[in-house]
Order: sequence, then structure tokens, then C-alpha cells
Amino acid sequence: MMWGYATGGWWMWVIGILVPLILVGALVVVLVLLMRSEGERRRDAGTGGQARELLEMRLARGEITPQEFREVSAALVEGSGRGSARSVP
Repeated sequence: MMWGYATGGWWMWVIGILVPLILVGALVVVLVLLMRSEGERRRDAGTGGQARELLEMRLARGEITPQEFREVSAALVEGSGRGSARSVP
């Protein structure tokens, strides 16, 4: 008597269920990581991360006045997501 080993046995069912679950899980993890990285890139671009830092540096060096700083900061906030911000002289 072969006890079911000739047809693969119960462990083949376990492998047949686990492998697709692992593959689907890995796919979900990859998609979540890609979406997070894209969201971070959009958030950084939307808030004007580098633009804001450059603006603060120009204010600290005295290249722009505090009034110009406020105006451009407001324009950065309004223009986030649209990519439109007023240039500073």
C-alpha cells in the first residue's frame, strides 16, 4: 500500500496553497513600498521642500526681504501640486 504518496500526499496540497499565498503577499508588499515612495516624492515636491530651504537661506543671507519671503512662501503653499511658484528676483 502506498498511503497516498504516489499522488503527492498532503504536503503537496500545503505547498500548492503556500506558494501562491507567498507570491501574492510579496506582490502586495512591493506595491505598497512603491506607493509609499511615490507618495513621499509627491509630498516633498508638493510642499516645496528644497524650494523652502533655498528661500530660508536667501532670507538668512539678506538676498530677499522678510516681506518677499512671506510672499514667496505663500506662493509655494498655493502652488503646491500645480508646480507654479513665483520666482524671486
